[in-house]
Amino acid sequence: MTAPVAKTSTFYFSLPDPSRSVWVSLRYLNWMRMMVPIALLASIWIFEPRMLLGSMDRNAFLILVWGYLAAAVGYLILMLLRPQRFYLQLLAHIVTDIVFVAALMRAAGSSGSGLGVLMLMPVAGASILSPLPMALFSAAMATLVLLGDAFFRLLHDTDSGGALFQAGLTGFACFIAALIMNGLAQRLLRQERLAAQRGQDFQNQLEINKLIIADMPNGVVVLGADDGAVHQCNPAAVDLLGPSERFSLSAGWSQLLERFRAWQSQPSWTNEVVDFDAPPGLVTVSSLMAPALRRIRARFMAPQRKGGDVLVFLEDLGVVEARAQQLKLAAMGRLSASIAHEIRNPLSAVRHASALLAEDSDNPTQQRLTHIIEVNTQRINRIVEDVLQLSRREPVTAEPLFLGPFLRQFGPEYLSEQGLPAERLELRIDLLDWMAIRFEASQLRRVLVNLLANALRYGGEQPGAVCLFCHAGAEKHGVSYVEFGVADRGPGLAQSVREHMFEPFYTTDARGTGLGLYIARELCLVNQATLNYRPVVELSDVAAEVFCIRVAIVP
Repeated sequence: MTAPVAKTSTFYFSLPDPSRSVWVSLRYLNWMRMMVPIALLASIWIFEPRMLLGSMDRNAFLILVWGYLAAAVGYLILMLLRPQRFYLQLLAHIVTDIVFVAALMRAAGSSGSGLGVLMLMPVAGASILSPLPMALFSAAMATLVLLGDAFFRLLHDTDSGGALFQAGLTGFACFIAALIMNGLAQRLLRQERLAAQRGQDFQNQLEINKLIIADMPNGVVVLGADDGAVHQCNPAAVDLLGPSERFSLSAGWSQLLERFRAWQSQPSWTNEVVDFDAPPGLVTVSSLMAPALRRIRARFMAPQRKGGDVLVFLEDLGVVEARAQQLKLAAMGRLSASIAHEIRNPLSAVRHASALLAEDSDNPTQQRLTHIIEVNTQRINRIVEDVLQLSRREPVTAEPLFLGPFLRQFGPEYLSEQGLPAERLELRIDLLDWMAIRFEASQLRRVLVNLLANALRYGGEQPGAVCLFCHAGAEKHGVSYVEFGVADRGPGLAQSVREHMFEPFYTTDARGTGLGLYIARELCLVNQATLNYRPVVELSDVAAEVFCIRVAIVP
């Protein structure tokens, strides 16, 4: 039973509030108090009373013994029912012990009974359970009682002179015991408080470590050195590999444990880094947009002692590469924007001068040269506009966009603007009109314009060579999504081109800027969507290449 904190008063020397362990020690002292009368009763029953205690008053002695036992039982019940006001209860215990021991000494009828040594029990209890002033107070009370009893016997029996010396010696022993035992007890209490404080500090440190590990962007896993059991993992590891309680059914955990056993089979364990592919651990909107496999780097940290746990750090290499790419592109974007601003003014001057030359000259050669200047300055201006558009991303609005009606209107409008026949483009909108996505309309139009322009340029001129499609994806783990994009039946892209086609300023067309696909993907990312290329897709029983956009449906 936990003891409630009791308020102290000046009567108790402003003593500090006791801990729970002190209440436990007081109960042990009371059990010892109960053993004293029980031992006396057993001695009287087994042996001749006068052999043990001299000329005693048997009836009075038995009454006192039973009373002492009843007091001990009462104190035990009181501690169990009302564990409060500790020092008041301890004082009552000490006074009771001294009074009953003194009464038992009188009832024994002989100073040589040896019962005076029982005075050490309350002195020892007070020395262990209370500060030094209270311990010395109990020793003083016991000494005064012993000396008073010896002096009383000396007045009535002149042959009891040795009793006074024996009482003084026992009192001196009480003071020595009080000093020594209190010093040891106080030292143990200080060690207990220090251990409790260290334990609390350790628990606080564990909580801090848990918070730090849980907030780490990289996965952290603790594996058993012998069996490879998962002892601990943070949310990042669960996101990479899946829930640890189902790791035996997860492909990611299986891959990790396979690498762990291979590392464990080495003759000497050293820190090692291994890479492996695994599917996403948790399916979310972002993981649905991500590739089917993740490239994960696991770093095994050898335990510092034999049989210790193995610490494994997990890192998504895709995230690392994307972060490095973003830093590189951000730096390049700032540089390009700065250069674009510097180019714009002289470029305008060149275009203006070319236009003036074209107006003032009737020479066909000069007309042809000024036309070349105009075409190339327009191309440079287009690059500048793309770079500036990329460097100042417009904020995305949160308004839902009904994709089906938007695509049905966009396709014919684009063909009309470009002066192309309607049969060049096939519409396959397999989407309910109420299904909406969160995508800024002007940015989506810019993405589709870029994709359609490429498809119409390389997809052929036969009817239906280019298809603008849209369909809803199956619901997976509570996430519904829609896929739409542009497909064409052109020759497709070479593998060497696919590896770099989303990089800025990469182009295979001498008239291109190399920014179209890069800007299209960046705009998709800004709107929480993904743009991917699929080289071979069956479209009307004909193989086609597809640029596909995937985005979540607004619930």
